[in-house]
Amino acid sequence: MDKKDPYTVEGVSVGMAAMDLIPVVLYGTGCYMVGKRLKNPVFTAGAVASTLSGAGKAAWKMIQATTGKNVFWLNTQMHRVMPVGFALMAASPLTDHDHAKTDALLRACVSQPALGFFAAGAMGMGLMGRWAASLDPAKSRSNWIEQTTNVAAQAAFFAGVVSAVLASESADASS
Repeated sequence: MDKKDPYTVEGVSVGMAAMDLIPVVLYGTGCYMVGKRLKNPVFTAGAVASTLSGAGKAAWKMIQATTGKNVFWLNTQMHRVMPVGFALMAASPLTDHDHAKTDALLRACVSQPALGFFAAGAMGMGLMGRWAASLDPAKSRSNWIEQTTNVAAQAAFFAGVVSAVLASESADASS
C-alpha cells in the first residue's frame, strides 16, 4: 500500500482515536511547561504548531471513528506542519533574551534523571520510525502497536520535561 493514498484505518474505534490523543496531551502539556519557563515566542509558536499538527492527526482518526468520513488532509498535514514546529522550537535559543533560564533548563535536560527519560523517549521514537517503515498504517493492529509505542515514548519525554523544569527552577531558587 502506498502510504500517501487516502487510506482509512480498518476497525478504527473511538477508543483507538482517543488513545491517539494521549501523546498529544502529554506533548502539549510538556511544551506548555517549557514555554512558560522560557517565555520565548519562537518556542511557543513552534510548540503550538507541532501540538496542533498532532491534534489534527488525532482528529482525523476520531472523525473516521464517529462519522466514517476520511478527512485525509488532517493526517497528511502532520508530515509538513510538525517539522516546521520542531524547527522553530530548535531555533528558539537563537532568539532568546533570558539566557540564564535557557542555560539552566538545557543543563537540567542533560542531567539525570531527565537525560534517562529523554533517552527512553528517543528510543521509542526510533521504534516509531521502524513501525512507520514496516507496518501497514491502514491495519488496526499496526495502529495499536504504533499508538502504544508513541504513548510510552511521549510519557518518557514528559517525565524528562517535568524533571528538567523542576530542576532548573530549583537551580534558580538556590542561586
